[in-house]
Amino acid sequence: MLRRPIEERFWEKVDKTEGCWIWKASRNSSGYGQLSTERGKGPVLAHRLSWLIHFGEIPKNRKVLQTCRNLICVRPDHLRLSPSGGSVKEKLNDYTVVRPSGCIEWVGATAHGYGNINLGGNKWRLAHRVAWELEHGPVQDGLWVLHSCDNPLCVNVEHLFLGTHDDNMEDMVSKGRSRKGVEHHNARLCDQDVCDIRYRHAAGENRQKIAADYGIAPGYVNKIVRREVWAHVE
Repeated sequence: MLRRPIEERFWEKVDKTEGCWIWKASRNSSGYGQLSTERGKGPVLAHRLSWLIHFGEIPKNRKVLQTCRNLICVRPDHLRLSPSGGSVKEKLNDYTVVRPSGCIEWVGATAHGYGNINLGGNKWRLAHRVAWELEHGPVQDGLWVLHSCDNPLCVNVEHLFLGTHDDNMEDMVSKGRSRKGVEHHNARLCDQDVCDIRYRHAAGENRQKIAADYGIAPGYVNKIVRREVWAHVE
């Protein structure tokens, strides 16, 4: 028995809502929609198949990005090709979308909830920090690039400001994203603590200082960063 055309099978698994077009069938281990292809070949990602149906071939070494950040969305106007190269500034422009809130949101790779931009090879940097440095120059030691919008994916420099680690902690407390005082240091870590520890490490902060702030051993900071513990926290 001949298998039905893949495009026909694709459409019967799509729910066209007012916003995203939702994939209703199988997903892979990363959460993306997928559809089986010919026997002996692996499945194709549903959003990539949507691009192929609507726009044709995908150039070599290019990815199909979902600007809505919904892993099961296949709506064509929510899709975009990754850039083919260019300057760091061009990458920032190509991997972002403007939201109604005014945030310029990163839609590329992420690390611990923050945008993560590749500067060549294995060199990765936090996207919002790179955006700040392109506009204002290098960040002085001991200062952080913080978000006034409370959106870790935002790279709009008008939503960014410099502050110390203490400023960041106060900002987290004021927005209800962290426990504080004696409770914070004597209690177990929460998911947000783990995200912040990984963020601070990625930003280059000393592990001894991080460990002291959370009342844990420096070796435990390493385990958190390497995902030997708290692996479920993205």
